[in-house]
Parts: sequence; C-alpha cells; structure tokens
Amino acid sequence: MASLIPNGKFKFFSVGNPNFHPLKMNLLRVPKNVKANQYYSIVTEFFCSAYGLLDRAYAQISSVIYDLYKENDVFENSGDPEWANEKSANITLQDFYKRIEAKKNEAEAKRSNNNTEALLTYLTRLEMYNKEHSNEFIMFCNRGGDSADILLGEDDFTVIESNGLSLPSQSFFFSVLMSSIYEYALAQGPKGFYKNSYETIIVLEEASSILPSSSNDDHSGNKALERFNQIIDKSASLGLFFWTIAQKISKMPSSVIANSGLVFIGRAGDEADVKTSLSALGYDPMNDLDYKKFIPRMATGIFIVKISKTYLFEEQTPVCVKAEMLHSSIPSNEELEVYIKEHELSKKQKNIMNGGIKIIE
Repeated sequence: MASLIPNGKFKFFSVGNPNFHPLKMNLLRVPKNVKANQYYSIVTEFFCSAYGLLDRAYAQISSVIYDLYKENDVFENSGDPEWANEKSANITLQDFYKRIEAKKNEAEAKRSNNNTEALLTYLTRLEMYNKEHSNEFIMFCNRGGDSADILLGEDDFTVIESNGLSLPSQSFFFSVLMSSIYEYALAQGPKGFYKNSYETIIVLEEASSILPSSSNDDHSGNKALERFNQIIDKSASLGLFFWTIAQKISKMPSSVIANSGLVFIGRAGDEADVKTSLSALGYDPMNDLDYKKFIPRMATGIFIVKISKTYLFEEQTPVCVKAEMLHSSIPSNEELEVYIKEHELSKKQKNIMNGGIKIIE
C-alpha cells in the first residue's frame, strides 16, 4: 500500500517488530472524549475474550482496573474530555500485572487455594506485559504512551503491522483499538465523524484470527461479542466503516456477515467456507449446487460480488467480476523508510503553516 498512497499520506507502525517503527502505546490510557468507566469495561471484556478467561475472571479483572483508575483520580472530572486521558497516562498493564500479583500473594498467605489458582491463571495471561523485552511490553506498556485516538489522522493512511505478535495479543490489541475508535466517534455526537466532515475506514486483514469467534455466538454472556456486534451494527451511521478480509469466512462472527453491505467471495475449498459463502450470497447450499461446485474452482482474481444494502431487488443479484493484478512491487524496508519520512516531513510542514510560517523550498 505504501507505493500506492500519495506522498506524505502514508503512516506506518509495527506492533510485532520492536526494531522497526514500534508503536508506543499505553493500552490502559483512556482515549480523549471517552469516559473512563466505559473504557475499563472495554479493556476487561476484550482481554478476557482474547485470552480465554471466563465470567469469574471478568469480575476480578474489572475490579482491579477500576481500583487503579480510582486511586489515580481518573473518574473525578468526567466533564473534561481530556481529564481521564491525562490522569490515566501513567497507568500501564504492568501495573495491572503487579496488582494481580499482590492479590495472589495475599491469597496465598490466607491459604485461599481457589482464589490463588484463579489469580495465577490471570498472571500467566499477563506475563508478557511484565517482561521488559517482550513485544507486548515494548508496544503497550509505555508510561505516557499514546492512547488509541492518536492514531487517527484527518487524511492519513495508517498501516499497523502485527507480524511477530502472538494471536491472543493481536486479538486483544485490535479489538480494543476498534472499540476505542468507535467510542471516540460516538463521543463526537449523533453524527460521529460526519460532524467533522470526514470518515474513517478500518481494514482488518486475517480478521478471522482477530475478531471474536463465531463459535461463541450462542453464548449470550459473551460481553466482548455483544460489544463487537454493537460496533458493527451502529458504526456506519457515525462515519466509521469496517472492511474485514479473511480466508476462513466460516470462522467470522455471524454479525459481520449479516451486516456486510458489500461482499467479495473468492475461491474457497473448505466445505464450511463454501457453505458460509453461499449463505452470504443468498444461495442455498443444498439446492444451488452449481454455485457450490463453482466456488472451489474459481480462478485467481475472480470474485463473486454482492451488494445487499440497496433498495432495488435487481441490484442485489450477485455478479462475477475479474480483478486486475496490481502493478506495484512490495517496497523494501529502506524504501518504506522513505515513505514514512515523507509523512513526517509533510506533517511538520503543515504544523508550521498552521502556525503562520510559510515554507519556501
């Protein structure tokens, strides 16, 4: 994408490689305009979902984050949109780990075996956020580090590359990021990002590995899935749009498929993926056998496309299209560095112009 975006618009961060433009965030820092009591629930829900923790964990983890925020006066002035952001800037996931560790030691002293075992499980999930040389610590445990809202730019094209980060940590980070941006849009008012005359589009590649699994759809108590469904249902009305790309479509949450206004189906060989693809296109996997045979045999670059959010019935009919190959090579790290520097220079020039100084080249 770097070679396709206009000069000065491309922005890049890594959350998997600490040696190449690492993202310096603090995942416990409340984004601007987002209420602290909303944010600590978001972090708790997606942490439990990503790391496979049950309802009992939710109550205990939520309580610990609440206590950390309360002790640092994060809740004290909800009328100031930047109050919680500033007060939570130095509370990190390492502090969260150490507070859980203290509770574990206390439970051991009281010989509360059940509580000790539960807390040890939480510490195992949080372990990498307490190791100073781990990717999770470097990317997400920075005192004074950025909150999610800082990644938004008025006209930037931002890539966040996560290769090298564990799948649970990827799921936790991207889920929190998506929800934070949604809450940030919601805080702008009923029109969200439309109020400021711009829209935000988030593209998730390999989304089936990041989003809550469709296998959880039958569990009404899954708070993370409920929150995610809310985001998918309401985000478009705020000017926030999600594009999800997945090779395993059958692993996607059913809410994503149900709310997709535009669907591209490429070649799929797995029976479950074929069945899900046919359902998304409005066909019956049992009766529409021609399509069932066609999907596994589709050539590279051929897609079946369906538009569902239209008032005209004839426009909802799936069509077959051929996509041209991009005539653009993948840039090396050295070339990518040039694109990143161009963005930094462009922003510096813009900031100087806004300050009343004109740059003459």
